[in-house]
Amino acid sequence: MLAQEIAADNDLRVKRLALDTLVGRNNTQPNPIAVSLNVPPPQPADPEAWVAVAEASSPAVQQARTAVEIAELETRKAQAGHQPTVDLTASYGLVRNVGGNAASAAETRPKSGNIGVALNLPLFSGFATQNRIRETLSLEERARADLEATRRNVAQQVRTAYFGVVSGQGPVRARSKRQRRRARARWKPTAWATSRRAHQHRRAERAKPAVPDQARPGAGALQRAAGPPAAAAGERDAAGRGPGAVEYAAGG
Repeated sequence: MLAQEIAADNDLRVKRLALDTLVGRNNTQPNPIAVSLNVPPPQPADPEAWVAVAEASSPAVQQARTAVEIAELETRKAQAGHQPTVDLTASYGLVRNVGGNAASAAETRPKSGNIGVALNLPLFSGFATQNRIRETLSLEERARADLEATRRNVAQQVRTAYFGVVSGQGPVRARSKRQRRRARARWKPTAWATSRRAHQHRRAERAKPAVPDQARPGAGALQRAAGPPAAAAGERDAAGRGPGAVEYAAGG
């Protein structure tokens, strides 16, 4: 706990220096967090849903997918090197003889045009096509590996951010509850404090020493006014006779 407290104190100092640098003032005192701070949970409350959204909209993932598509097209282009090709050719020519030619002294303008179809069938190209196909396949595999690594990286970042938000809600709620409890205890005593004071008062009353009857004021006067206490049922009189003998003598 001590190490965590020291680390938190150092982090607070660094954050204060960063805040002073940002606002351009020294010893900046930011506003405290409101007492009724309520941090809503992320919706939807499923990290995989956030991962799916990130993979669909992340620029890094989209760039990696485009690289895979380009690599696939390059592979198809290299594999087409073994296939025959058909070309359509056309040409048009115009020759102008101003002073004529050897056959005629008159000016001539002969014209010519050609249209044709050329078929090319590759027989052997010195293994250039095979090597090109191997190269494009390697590039395609590399592009797929880069795409998978990018997706994993984005998914890890999203899960880390999600669980960071979820775990950060606990301290914020606990601090908000403590601040509300302190605010209520500052202005109004709680029922727990009232019951505790009553319990302490009862314990103090029980701890007081008992006062005897002779020490109480007026106890002797009350006893003298009431007279001596009555004799017990089995007590004998001054002559040594019991209660039965007294009654017999009275009757005789």
